[in-house]
Amino acid sequence: MNFFKRNRCEKLIQYESRKISARGEVSGFFIGDFETQVRLNLIPSKLAKTLDDYQYLKCKDAENCEKNDPKKKEYLDKRDIAIDLLTSLRAAIESSGHDARSLKKNISTSLKNVQNFLQWNYEKKMLERKFRKIQLEKKLKKDLRRGSRLG
Repeated sequence: MNFFKRNRCEKLIQYESRKISARGEVSGFFIGDFETQVRLNLIPSKLAKTLDDYQYLKCKDAENCEKNDPKKKEYLDKRDIAIDLLTSLRAAIESSGHDARSLKKNISTSLKNVQNFLQWNYEKKMLERKFRKIQLEKKLKKDLRRGSRLG
């Protein structure tokens, strides 16, 4: 094992026509090999591609941060969540076997989990923006009061 090996950003899923295959190791976690044929329902493949794109972009965002930047940890945490959701999707597909009803239910649950994560992420961003705006308004009022006392 090479302890000095640098983790690099990479897509975990390769798309070939109507077949999806995934293989990879992220932060020492091996997601395994799996392959599935995409038939009528393209939702799993699109959801997997979305999660894969998201984890890749968060990895790139983290790479662009300075070593001690708090945003770096946030980006890597979001990437980990996306990989967890991707792994959950894989489990949902594999555990369904050839039962279409079970597959539909499992995919629906995976989709809800992704939507909940994205909704939470959006709400967190909005709260952070609101907080920054309030902080700026307080600073502006303080500066204006200080300026009127000096004048």
